[in-house]
This record gives sequence, structure tokens and C-alpha cells, in this order.
Amino acid sequence: MLKVIIFIFFNIIYCQSAFNNFISHNSIFLNSPIKQITFDYHSQNIDGLSNTSSGAIIIGQDNYKIVFDKHIILFTNSIFKRYNKSTNQIFIENSNTIVDSLINNFFNADYLNKIQLDGQGQILNPPVLLENEIICYINFSADSSLIKSFNFIYGSFNIELFNIQYSTLDLDNKHIFKIDVSNAFILDLRD
Repeated sequence: MLKVIIFIFFNIIYCQSAFNNFISHNSIFLNSPIKQITFDYHSQNIDGLSNTSSGAIIIGQDNYKIVFDKHIILFTNSIFKRYNKSTNQIFIENSNTIVDSLINNFFNADYLNKIQLDGQGQILNPPVLLENEIICYINFSADSSLIKSFNFIYGSFNIELFNIQYSTLDLDNKHIFKIDVSNAFILDLRD
């Protein structure tokens, strides 16, 4: 029993210090009004998404944009849009406030300080309640200054982000939170 208590205590201290190191090494990124995260990914069972490719996430105060090789996901002004480059279609849909809040708030120091991980890097208590079926793992670099990978699992769907790079973007760029395409077919699927 003592071994279990020591193991749990060590994991809580290690995981908290990992986020503390990440926060202190990335304060400029975390405090930036527009954050950009580029990555490579592996995916399983996600229709229309390549099994392996690269992408980017751009996060503003209440906006985000996710770019995969043939897809763009945009949340701005409380409107959720999905663009498919292959078909040149934009779908306007109801957003998921839990997912939107998670993406917009995750790279916030206060949010990160509330997260607890187990010994394998699984998020135990996301500050924003996720559906019980969503499992998230975080893998830190040896000195905990970078998050090396995220792994999101939802049933048979799985996406792992790796080779993650953090940067900031200029507020003056007016096209960051837009989908700039011509002659796209727009389909509004909202209720």
C-alpha cells in the first residue's frame, strides 16, 4: 500500500512540475494573443483525413482554425465552418461548445495548471468536461520544456500530433481567421 501511495504522489508531483516547466519555457507563446502550433500527425479511422501528414492550429482569443492537408476547420464569431479542398465545399454547422472551449483555452497557463496527468501522461481531470469516451495523452520532452506529442482517442478514432512547433502570429493579418477560397459551394447545416 505504501508503494502505491508513493507512486501516486510521485506522479502528481512529476506531472505538475512538467506543466510548470512547459509554462516557464513557453511564456511568450502562452501570452501571445494569436498562437500557432504546427505538427505532423498519424490518424486512424478518420474519414477524409490522410493517415499521415502535417497540419496547423491557429488559436485566437475566441477563434481557432485547424488546417489539415485537404481540410480547414474554422471557429469564429461563434460560427463553425468546415472546408473540404477536394470538393470545394464549405459546411456551416452547429459548434460543440466543449470542444471549442478546450481548443481556445488549452494553451493558457491557468488552464494548464489545473490539469492532472497519470504516470502514462493521460489527462485525468480536464478543466473542461469532455465526454467520458475521449481519452487524451500528453508526452513531454525530457526537460518538460515542450509537449512532444498529443494523442486523442475517441472510440475507434485516433489522432496523434507530433513534431510540434510553437510560434506566434501578427495581429495585423486579417486573413488568419477566414477561409479564403473562390467559388466554393456553401451548405448551412445548422438547426
